[in-house]
Amino acid sequence: MRTKRGIRFKASELEAGRTYLWRKEFLPLLYKYLELKPRQIVVDVGSGTGSLTRLLANGIKFQGKVIGIERNRRLLSVAKKLSNKQRIPRKLVSYKVGKAESLPLPSNFADRVVCQMVLWLVKDRKRVVSEMLRVCKPGGLVGAIDLVLENVAYYYPQNQRLTELRKKWHEALVKGYAQIYGSDRNIGYKLPTLFKEQGLERVRLDAYAYVWSDSDDRIPFDFRLKSYQRYVRDFDTKQEKRRRKEEERILYAGGMTRSEIKEFYELGLQNDKRIVENPKLLDQTTSMNGGIFYIATGIKP
Repeated sequence: MRTKRGIRFKASELEAGRTYLWRKEFLPLLYKYLELKPRQIVVDVGSGTGSLTRLLANGIKFQGKVIGIERNRRLLSVAKKLSNKQRIPRKLVSYKVGKAESLPLPSNFADRVVCQMVLWLVKDRKRVVSEMLRVCKPGGLVGAIDLVLENVAYYYPQNQRLTELRKKWHEALVKGYAQIYGSDRNIGYKLPTLFKEQGLERVRLDAYAYVWSDSDDRIPFDFRLKSYQRYVRDFDTKQEKRRRKEEERILYAGGMTRSEIKEFYELGLQNDKRIVENPKLLDQTTSMNGGIFYIATGIKP
């Protein structure tokens, strides 16, 4: 997807990045924070490929209704296919085309209105929260899940330079997005302030620490390997070059030099090729990345 801010999101990358974001043992926490119950009507704003939408359906014990709202029709098409593949009834999970700034739903409609990784991207965050508040029933809950990018950590034990450049990459993305697009990639711990300003009551902030490790056997081997294979395969495609060109512009505006950006991509590609050429490395390396997702919730008066 190419937004007005120029960034592109591929359906395969979105789905792959979020499939194991919430591990099964932590899902009860998510459901507790969002206070999900059977027979509720839940809206997922900016649903993408529907990864959170499907988890929300599980959170209401498949009793009630979950509606995913997404502006990108291609992502919605993927979301519908994945729901059908998992045999989720359409009367339980459905999708609508719509913008987060103007949700295609009536006022006082849903018991829960939530979003994940949306508020960092939009420029008018207050308007989006206001829309979520409008669609929520009085006494219902509005929730937002997002992270603080500057606190995300990557570690490549086999390549200290790549570790250093990855840290610079994160710092540059934060500054670059803010400078060029007005986006806030550190929105996570600012969510309670945003909620309070929009009139939500009983505002709370919880957190979930996630960790990805290349050698983690809780994630299927084939799934881990395919993510590397996909990156190596697509590296020189026109689509990926366009996406990388836009990212380079953001990184440069955020303070990385052109030589650092070039070195970062080269080292990353070399690292991924090593694993593609020798898949056994996946179960041997201790490369990891981790961070904290913040979950803000508030009650509509």
